[in-house]
Amino acid sequence: MIELRYHFHNFFSKNIYLSTENRCIANLQWLLGFFTFFYPRAESTTRANMAPWHAFFGIVLFFMTIVTAETGLTQKFIFQGLLRSQEALMINFTGLLILLFGIFVGLSVILPRRNY
Repeated sequence: MIELRYHFHNFFSKNIYLSTENRCIANLQWLLGFFTFFYPRAESTTRANMAPWHAFFGIVLFFMTIVTAETGLTQKFIFQGLLRSQEALMINFTGLLILLFGIFVGLSVILPRRNY
């Protein structure tokens, strides 16, 4: 554990840890998806059983990415001491747009689809 402290000396914020976790989870999901859905010898029942879980963890990963982006914006806002400047308004507007994007994507995935 002591060796990790010296190795990760630049990890000083929650945003860095969240982005590292997101990258690791995305790589894991990519590998599992590759071996489940593209591997030619995988059975169709295995693919059918894994598809809902793959979609669920994809949505979880998407929302974790939204949270990481929001914490990055908050970190920039706090560390630079922005209170009432134009850059502060831009950061707040960007954060609001990212949040609304996440909500609308989540709703479009969760709500049932109609076949016309």
